[in-house]
Amino acid sequence: MLTRRIDKWKSFGTVRVWPVCDEKDRHLASTCKMAAPIGNFQTELQKKTETLPVNVIDSINNSLTEYEVFQSVTGLSLLEDIEWITTFFDKCNSVSRKSNTEACNLRNEGNKLFQKQLYQKAMDKYTEAIFLAETGSAQVALAYGNRSAVLYRTKLFKECVKDIDEALKCSCPSNIYYKVLMRKANCKLQLNQLDEARTCVDEIRKFTSNSDITMEQTTKNLQEIEIFEKSLNNVVTKDCTSQTDEITPPTVSYSYSNTILQASSAVCHQYNTEKGRFLVACKKIKPGDTLIVEKPFAAVLLPEHYDTHCHHCFVKVKVTSFPCRQCIKVRYCSMECSTESWEKYHYIECKYLTLLHSVGIAHLSLRIVITAGLNYLLDFRKKHENDIQNKQVPGFDENGQYCHNYLTVYKLMTHIQNMDTKDLFQYTLTAQLLLKVLQHADWFNEESFKTGSVQVSQIDSVTLRAEENAGLKSCNMTSEETYIGGLLLRHILQLVCNAHAITDLQCCDIEKSSNVEDKKQVRIATAIYPTASLMNHSCDPTIISSFYKDTLVVRATKHVDVDDEIFNCYGPHYIRMNYKERQQCLKEQYFFTCTCKSCMSSEKEENIFNSYLCKTCMGPAVEGDKDVYICKTCKKTVNIDDNLVQQIDSLFQHGYYLLNQNKLKDARSTMLECYNIAKNVLYKHNKQLSEITDCIARCYAMLGEFSTAADYVRKSLDTIEVMYGANSVEVGNELQKLSEILISAQQWQEALKVTDRACVIFELNYGKSHDIFKDLSSARKELTDVVKALC
Repeated sequence: MLTRRIDKWKSFGTVRVWPVCDEKDRHLASTCKMAAPIGNFQTELQKKTETLPVNVIDSINNSLTEYEVFQSVTGLSLLEDIEWITTFFDKCNSVSRKSNTEACNLRNEGNKLFQKQLYQKAMDKYTEAIFLAETGSAQVALAYGNRSAVLYRTKLFKECVKDIDEALKCSCPSNIYYKVLMRKANCKLQLNQLDEARTCVDEIRKFTSNSDITMEQTTKNLQEIEIFEKSLNNVVTKDCTSQTDEITPPTVSYSYSNTILQASSAVCHQYNTEKGRFLVACKKIKPGDTLIVEKPFAAVLLPEHYDTHCHHCFVKVKVTSFPCRQCIKVRYCSMECSTESWEKYHYIECKYLTLLHSVGIAHLSLRIVITAGLNYLLDFRKKHENDIQNKQVPGFDENGQYCHNYLTVYKLMTHIQNMDTKDLFQYTLTAQLLLKVLQHADWFNEESFKTGSVQVSQIDSVTLRAEENAGLKSCNMTSEETYIGGLLLRHILQLVCNAHAITDLQCCDIEKSSNVEDKKQVRIATAIYPTASLMNHSCDPTIISSFYKDTLVVRATKHVDVDDEIFNCYGPHYIRMNYKERQQCLKEQYFFTCTCKSCMSSEKEENIFNSYLCKTCMGPAVEGDKDVYICKTCKKTVNIDDNLVQQIDSLFQHGYYLLNQNKLKDARSTMLECYNIAKNVLYKHNKQLSEITDCIARCYAMLGEFSTAADYVRKSLDTIEVMYGANSVEVGNELQKLSEILISAQQWQEALKVTDRACVIFELNYGKSHDIFKDLSSARKELTDVVKALC
């Protein structure tokens, strides 16, 4: 499979708070009978910002805390006149969600497909039926039972057992009870779980003897059981290692720290007024060391991935999926995830998801608050709200530990003083909308709160002062509600600089009948990782991140000496952005001027990967003063033919279009013409030249000319190695691509060498437990066997 190089710079960077509600969300909201009407909240925010007097918005700057800002805007009552918001809250409690009638119809459609042996289509229908059937009903039991039949026929025995177990938990009709139990016994036999198979037989006997089925059916069942037991007793127990599909993240190198509990003991923190908190090495760190393994405090799956990923742990749902007990919007990889999601946050969010899509990743602010819990947060206020004089490093508890708890989230920087006034105003309105969700869901009347375990009178002086200034009596809000509103705003502000993207490597076929694929890192979720947020930025970072479900794993990519700082990249990488672009990006979103080595070095600023060819010495010519190009090697002036540059760009764009239209021969011809011009104009490591050779390789691969395709991948690989480094993930991806092409060309020995090197790179960056390394290791074993057979 020919794969495009992966742009990794956003995989660990933070993300903006305001993606506009897209057409897909609006279409679903307006056409689906199971959703209340929804508008575009971003548009409403713009309207409010443009119509309010300037002095009203500017006055927000005079507030000192997010609580005061929240309450001053709340006093304006700006959301009440947005009609669709009122309508949404009026209807969201009464909308239809599940339907046994529709579930029955879908199941019947699945039965017809099953009879035609169209198993995948039948399974899809049964899954739809499971999602639509009312929780615990006979219809959901029947749908699980039917899906288990497909899974059994397709020899997916583990998945089959899970569906049978769910069917048995529900109101499973007696006429299918025996059938699914017998199917479960056969699955256990196939899985060599003989003791569990015998337990199933005991259950079947008990059911048969106690049920009201006919004597004829009872006799038939007992005969079938007897035959099964004979086959069970004749099975020789296999000596096989139990395998699991569970994705297990690695542990940190050098044991866990006693102070930063999610980090390695090789990592410690420092603090000063200029840089705040940051991480340094307290022992020598080498490339490949695992420095942080951290579960998020809270995380939110992006709506566009609801159909493909688990709503709770974010693993890609491969075979079967499981429903929410109320809504049909989300899916889970297991009922365990479904239950945990419901108990932690989904019980509140379930009926408001369409509305929450309209606020973008500000949804994560709500998730943080719900995850923490009302009683915890009110108790937290008593303990921490007035700890301004506390001399502990922010986020560290009284024992000097940085734990996996709400305190570490609360103490993340908000940069409220740096925020643009209009942005702050819009964030505050969003916090108000999120508070309305909690109020409407009756979150403030949870049973534990009603018992009086937290006294209403326990309010800190800062909140009281803000209430008095804002005149809250007219807003009909309790002090608890206004406090939570302030927290919602605080977390939204934190997201701007501290939210992390969880990514997944996804493939897109250029042509379905082809084995050629595009691979790219796609953001599937947004999360808060407080420990990872302790790292400062460098445009040339010392770490790389990867994800195991929702768990973040941070590994070193460079040697770090004792007392040297450990750096993350917030997005702007020196290879992918020039100096001015990086500085602008960091200033606008993170409010600082970067002084890392890359930014302070003029050599780094001169980008040879956009340079032209010096025909005197074949070196790179970069732009100097007054639009003059100077060769970095021989220092001579190089004349650039603008017409040729434009011709290269035009041919590349046209060739790329033809390639995506699957006009392969025309695309190859155009790209070769482009390459023949470009190699005499562009420096050998110009990234555009690398893109051209990459496209030519793809053309040859898709046409089945794999040896020639490999030649062009090697050309591209040279540039990738110079650009990103010999042990970079980008080089690993390119090697994996080359290996796959060499296998297709039956050049087994070189394919094995290339795969060996790719394995070393991915082990260094991701570790042995990562899926990419496991896949490559399997390929390496197969190649080794082939090479041995040929020898």
